[in-house]
Amino acid sequence: MKFLRKLLKHLLILLLIVSLLTLAGSYAMSYLGTANYPVRYGREIEEVAKEENLDPRLVAAIIKTESDFRADVIAKDGGLGLMQLMPETAKEMCKEVGIDYSEEAVLDPVTNIRLGCHHLASLIQKYQNRHLAAAAYNVGHTKVNQWLEEGTITWELESMKKIPVPITQKYVQKVDKAFSIYSVFYPDQLPEDTGKMNRFGLAWTNLCRTANWAHQKVK
Repeated sequence: MKFLRKLLKHLLILLLIVSLLTLAGSYAMSYLGTANYPVRYGREIEEVAKEENLDPRLVAAIIKTESDFRADVIAKDGGLGLMQLMPETAKEMCKEVGIDYSEEAVLDPVTNIRLGCHHLASLIQKYQNRHLAAAAYNVGHTKVNQWLEEGTITWELESMKKIPVPITQKYVQKVDKAFSIYSVFYPDQLPEDTGKMNRFGLAWTNLCRTANWAHQKVK
């Protein structure tokens, strides 16, 4: 009987150790995954987002989904730069912020962020809902207005699954996922450029940053 109790005790200790290692491994892997969600132009995003009263992590999520932070991308449908602005939208935004329109100007990363944020801010102001704003950023506000009027979607997140355009439905999901990840890893401020760090260094930095942020919140 004594032997069985001792054996059971050792087994429980072993099970606890395995559980803790598994939990720690999962947590560590989640931080290693930050390499799949890069951030570039963090300082510029923070500055413009503040001017436009936007959450910089939402801006980063839009850029991640649109271009994966590649500034020189010109899409087949005409989308330009980091925030993949369509030429007509870019022309309208240039007029509103007082910038002379040209494709070269729109492809400039700082200008692109400014124009894209201005456009996103107008959608946030219109819908008061980041999911609807993301849908409108992708497919245009005319479609989103139509779906709302028809009752196809509502202001609830769950209704985004009913978006009748698969590309837009998936787009909203991707933006929401990226926003959640950036909110966890960068709760205080976006880094300037994570591409300059190796995968393990980035994971450790993000872990320390999150722990420090949590500590400050508890104090």
